[in-house]
Amino acid sequence: MPARADQRRGMTPKQIERQARMLRMKTPPQAAEGLVWLADSAEAGQASGNWFTGPETLFPAVEMPWRTEAAAKELWERSEALVRPFIL
Repeated sequence: MPARADQRRGMTPKQIERQARMLRMKTPPQAAEGLVWLADSAEAGQASGNWFTGPETLFPAVEMPWRTEAAAKELWERSEALVRPFIL
């Protein structure tokens, strides 16, 4: 195991919280709050295509000209062809 991963394993919750703040990241409990909100919120169910960071929107949905039904179908077909040899 890499030394950094081993070091993190021994960190206290306070140390993890401090490191998350320094890196502008969320602690595991903070990240879980956002996931629970997304799973439970009626508001989140109404907003399709947005990226969330909890109860607030991080990035609103953006219209992308390349994001079409035809492009989605082609992506699915190509992906399916790539993984087909590995499916039992």
